[in-house]
Amino acid sequence: MATGEDVVVSSLVQALLDKLCSNLLIDFGLNWGVEDELRDLCKILQLIYQIACVAEEMQMKDTCLKIFLGEIRNVVYRTTYTMDEFIYESHRQCLEDESNLNISRTGLVMETHTPRGGSS
Repeated sequence: MATGEDVVVSSLVQALLDKLCSNLLIDFGLNWGVEDELRDLCKILQLIYQIACVAEEMQMKDTCLKIFLGEIRNVVYRTTYTMDEFIYESHRQCLEDESNLNISRTGLVMETHTPRGGSS
């Protein structure tokens, strides 16, 4: 007999997949040469999503599935936290690179418009 509420994991995994497929993370993967690893992670998460959907439907009949889904949920929470940190750092790095590029461009503009010695 199942007790307590149903454990829902599929929506959490879907949110994680959405983050993984974000343009920022795709660009990061291309720039850092980890696009294959991110693609593999995406495939694994899609498989976990499919398994979670089936397990969620069956958990009322099998309490072990509820325990399994609870463990998966904990892993997804930790993974989401790590992914959020990863996305934050990636975004921060992009902003820092943009800022450095703008400073570099500003320096070039200032150098080309600086009056050259002496008065006429």
